[in-house]
Amino acid sequence: MDSNEFAKVFALAAIRPESFEPRDLAAKCDLCPFGGSERRPVPPKPPSSGKVKLVVVGEGPGRLELVKGQPFVGPSGALLDDSFAKAKLPLWRRETWLSNASLCSRPDATDLERDEAAACCAPRLMKELAALPPDAPIVALGKPAARALLGINGIMKVRGFVWRVREIGAAQIRGAYRAAEKAEASLKALKGRGPKERAERAEAQKEADLLKLKAELLEGRAALHGRVVLPSVHPAFVLRAATWRPVLDVDLDRVVRFLEKKVKPLDLGVKFEVLRDEKALRAKLPLLKQTIAHDIETDSKDPLEAKIRCLGMSDGEKTFVIYPWRRSYAKLVSACFKDRVVVGHNSFAYDEIALKREGIVYGARTEDTLIAHHAFASHFPQGLAFVASLFTDASPWKITFKQGAEGAEKGLPPSKLPVDDLVRYNAADCIITINAWYNMQADLEDERKVYEHDRELGQMCQEMQIAGIAVDLERREWLSGALKRRSARILRRMRELVGKKSFNPYATKDLREALFYKFRAPVFQMTAKTSLPSTSASVLQSLSQSRTRAGKLARLVLKYRGSRGTRQRNIEGVFVARDGRVHASWKSFGTMNGRLSCKMQQLPRAANPKKPILEDRIRELYVPKKGHVFVYFDLSQAEMRLAAYLSGDENFIKICSEKDVHSGNAVLIFPDAKKLILEDPKGAGKDFRDIAKETGFAVNYYAGEDTLFIRLQGKKLKTPVTMKTVRQMLAVVHRQFAGHFKYIDRNFQEVQRTGHMRTPLLGRIRWLGWNPPITEVANTPVQSGVADIMNERMLRMRRQGLPKGCTLVGQFHDAALYECREGRASKEMEKLIRTVYGEPVELPNGRRFMLPIDFKVGGRLSEVA
Repeated sequence: MDSNEFAKVFALAAIRPESFEPRDLAAKCDLCPFGGSERRPVPPKPPSSGKVKLVVVGEGPGRLELVKGQPFVGPSGALLDDSFAKAKLPLWRRETWLSNASLCSRPDATDLERDEAAACCAPRLMKELAALPPDAPIVALGKPAARALLGINGIMKVRGFVWRVREIGAAQIRGAYRAAEKAEASLKALKGRGPKERAERAEAQKEADLLKLKAELLEGRAALHGRVVLPSVHPAFVLRAATWRPVLDVDLDRVVRFLEKKVKPLDLGVKFEVLRDEKALRAKLPLLKQTIAHDIETDSKDPLEAKIRCLGMSDGEKTFVIYPWRRSYAKLVSACFKDRVVVGHNSFAYDEIALKREGIVYGARTEDTLIAHHAFASHFPQGLAFVASLFTDASPWKITFKQGAEGAEKGLPPSKLPVDDLVRYNAADCIITINAWYNMQADLEDERKVYEHDRELGQMCQEMQIAGIAVDLERREWLSGALKRRSARILRRMRELVGKKSFNPYATKDLREALFYKFRAPVFQMTAKTSLPSTSASVLQSLSQSRTRAGKLARLVLKYRGSRGTRQRNIEGVFVARDGRVHASWKSFGTMNGRLSCKMQQLPRAANPKKPILEDRIRELYVPKKGHVFVYFDLSQAEMRLAAYLSGDENFIKICSEKDVHSGNAVLIFPDAKKLILEDPKGAGKDFRDIAKETGFAVNYYAGEDTLFIRLQGKKLKTPVTMKTVRQMLAVVHRQFAGHFKYIDRNFQEVQRTGHMRTPLLGRIRWLGWNPPITEVANTPVQSGVADIMNERMLRMRRQGLPKGCTLVGQFHDAALYECREGRASKEMEKLIRTVYGEPVELPNGRRFMLPIDFKVGGRLSEVA
């Protein structure tokens, strides 16, 4: 470190805010969105002791910081004080240099403006940090600070780990400057003075400026090579999302332990052995303790198609990697697994499936750190990197091994990793998984019941994934071709309308030129990034209502995108295995409320089953195998019924005891139309029933008048519903179901006290924060309660054993799909379903009620679901 540079930076930071000039430290204030005459830079603040042992960099100054001219003196600073005090470093400010990625801001600034300001200020930040003591670790709070230092976009990718600023070669810096020079030369070549040319020139100027900024940032970052960076979420984010407070606390505790030299990342220098033959396996595998973690590296994301490259195992002390993998090792590995507890991360959905294909047999007990973490922290990300960041000290091994020294964000798949990196990465996964498993036990203990339930649910999901659903390949090919031809026709019409053979409806430039420059469409919205007319989906939807050439083009673009998107997403984007089936991944951890998740649940339904349009015929592609039928059941209006009995509201219960809940609500809301509704609810009384159905959802989820009004506008009603009518309807249901709304209010008060609520049947914890939207409080017990009913009873049938010839192939929230052999098997399946779901639901409040079942048998998914 140059002592003169440090003295200069220290002196600049110490002067009064009104005299501080960021340009003196290379900030590009002329390009900054906050660089106008009203700017108020908040200078860095040196430590009161004059010794820099820690550096904290935030995103930018808040309201109080702008007023007082000092960083971290507002609510974010107070939260840091509290977190550092918890970590036993209460006087952290005495030896900490405080700064921000951007020294200026505005209270009303957008996220894009803050990002642009951070980019303009990045050369200043690099120069400032380079002048500080190199042994002082840098705590980067929030995305802008972490991105400036590490060059990786996304705070969730980088927080929770000990990083070192990577080396940047001179060739890379020269290349960045050449790119900036080339952009400047291209800018000078632009001619013309029209609105289109001015817009192009403004966009090109911005691109050239950004390229030069990037080059200067790389040059500045190169001077920080080797500096320790400890990223975390910004305190301002935690103030908005209070349930993330434990994450900030864990990260700052790691900072303090790092200062005390107590942090030793698990995966760096991890000792492991590579086992290359049967002799080594026989000698080493018996040495492993009773509980082991395992992990595989393969050449594919599909466990039913993947070839295994290596298999790692670790008990926390001894770590072995079997490389290269051979199928002949299956018996030895099975013998190792037989009497041990085997831990994995997302093992049910991947590792177990791939290993079982190789002939490996698991023992009686398998554990999963992902499912365990989801049981007590479903509101957090569930990837191994995130879980490891909370329960272990680790370097960013995922990026170190799979993305290389350059830190590329997409990285290399395991199939492309060099062997040395592959086995070391695999060993790191195992040692981190076993340590995370042991360290999370205290948090898991209170949620053990939920974990055991979800663990069994994960095994059921694995069975569904292995079973898959058969595809009618002939009809799939026909539908794909029909959609492709439809897209081509629409594209031809668009190009004729625009008069441009190369017109691309996905190219923003082409669309903007046609709509706003050629057809003179009104501008509804400007893009935040370029300040040019927006061509977003909402803008296209608005334009499509007009009977102009711009309106016609907008309608065609929406149709084209819908048709092409359906084909790409639901046909070309769905992998059909060699057995002619789709083996989609069913996840027991995909939602916070306990519902399963899978892309198969998103298949489009036909708005008009009797006359479906091409885009709505996707479900026709899925069929049972030869000699089988689909057996399907759906819980009838389950959420409404459960909501009524949970709240104990007698009027609500009375409505829900009727055969059709929505008709009952319609009669309540429209008493004058009672006869019409009851005699012909899906004909002459359909509009009343449809309106009541949407209003019923508003009851369940405490929706406001604006939400209900917008939903009703999307319905094809003969007479549009006015806002006045919406208010009247809501007044009726609030008055009639007062007990239900009091139940929601009681739940809301409890969540304000505890920050969470539990599901009514299983008792799953749902962290909502101390001031959540009341709609989430209303929604949670209803959706999660139905999920609990579905999951528990499906697991009960699984334990009891399905009829021979019957397999579970899909679960669609409140419905399930079985593939059964025609005849006796399908009838036995129907009997089992009716028996299990024919039992009343018993609630903790002592109430019992029945959930009616809609039951169907058919030869295509479209016939039953």
